[in-house]
Amino acid sequence: MKKIGIHNPELSSKFLKLIEEGVKRKFVDVSWGNDLLDSIMNEELDIQIYIPNAEVEDLEEEEFTDFQISTISNDEILLETKSVEEVIKFINDREENRGKKIVYLKTVKLANNIASAIKITEKGVLYVTEIEISISEQDETETMEEIVAWYRKEFNVEDCSKADFDAFYIDAVKNINELSKL
Repeated sequence: MKKIGIHNPELSSKFLKLIEEGVKRKFVDVSWGNDLLDSIMNEELDIQIYIPNAEVEDLEEEEFTDFQISTISNDEILLETKSVEEVIKFINDREENRGKKIVYLKTVKLANNIASAIKITEKGVLYVTEIEISISEQDETETMEEIVAWYRKEFNVEDCSKADFDAFYIDAVKNINELSKL
């Protein structure tokens, strides 16, 4: 196994191998001494992954067990997790959705305790909460990826299937109809 990293080459090399096998992409070691964690990146995917430097967390000893994925282009944190499986799933899901014409997202709860679902297309956004449905047109200067990234950051959303979105939409329409009778 090829050794990488500075802080924990054995652990970093193990995770690099798992990630590369799981996403079928090559990553470059970009670790350096000023960071507390080793890191790898893939420019094509526009991501850098910080790799845990320990298997048992000890903050006082600067030993961390979290992965962190961020974009290279704007340093936006996309995911923090303790699971290499979640890292692989996130990258594969992100790749699957890249360039899609329609993206479905959902929140668990918004700050005001209302769940939401979002359908993003190249033409517009259908934003649905339990009590409101709104439609907005897309700004032609933004790409789908930029719009999806904004919604992910602004509303802390996750991907959902078309079926999940449709079910939420139907429930929202029923709720709105009930509220309108009051």
